[in-house]
Amino acid sequence: MQASLISDRQFEIIQATGKILSSAGVSGLTIKNLAKEMGFAESAIYRHFDSKEAIIIAMLDFLAENMEERLGRVLSHQKNPREALRQFSTTSSRILLKTRTLWSLFFPMG
Repeated sequence: MQASLISDRQFEIIQATGKILSSAGVSGLTIKNLAKEMGFAESAIYRHFDSKEAIIIAMLDFLAENMEERLGRVLSHQKNPREALRQFSTTSSRILLKTRTLWSLFFPMG
């Protein structure tokens, strides 16, 4: 699944998944907990994703595609490699700080 092809509802599910991963870790991520977090029936989650693994893969795909797009924009506008890296790092940090629920995927504690 390409990140640019996800629906608004799938994006909401991905965000809720990140929230659960941040607070309860992978073991806390169940379809039941995800449905509860979103106020849905479990069957509603399965209408958008086949499994918990499919949700995690979609989340990682979304993050990777988003990162590639940002890097491409920086490189196309910035000729100085050091400045390009600085801009990309700054932008990436801002996004991670805005989406703290996804932070634990990159920097797990413990």
